[in-house]
Amino acid sequence: MPENDSKIIKMLFKGHLKYLVLKALKQKKLHGYALDNACFELTNRMWKPSFGSLYPVLAKLEKNGLIRSSAENKGRKIKQYSLTRKGRRELGKIEKSMDCLKQLVKVKERTRESIIEGLSKVACKELQKLQKSFLSLSILANEGKLSNSQIREIRAEMNEFNNRIKEIAKMS
Repeated sequence: MPENDSKIIKMLFKGHLKYLVLKALKQKKLHGYALDNACFELTNRMWKPSFGSLYPVLAKLEKNGLIRSSAENKGRKIKQYSLTRKGRRELGKIEKSMDCLKQLVKVKERTRESIIEGLSKVACKELQKLQKSFLSLSILANEGKLSNSQIREIRAEMNEFNNRIKEIAKMS
């Protein structure tokens, strides 16, 4: 994998470490090293968090009541982490947000194709769907349900799409 790609992948997944940890703990209790490996598997073996990234996230999640730790003695004291009810709810919210973003991308792709074919009724409907998606995202952002990195990524995508629409309009 080219070096630039690995930097992008690292930035992408590091911004979602909270999600990866909660997702990994949804299935069972895990200790730090096993969580590190679970994150690696959840990213299709593309990224493994450093322990310097993982443990502060674990501490913050525990402080916020999303996970809990318990010490288990297996020859030595091992800290096991598990998901709390609050953590399960938070994971559900994150997954809904991610689904919404996936749908936004699909709508955006379909909308681009429709515009290229000509601004037909279908394209207008797709633009209305896109507008509704943007409104929904705006509401989620105002309610604090999107991270700063998610908001920046959405804003960049919206600007790119807007610029492309302007380019297409100039061509006609």
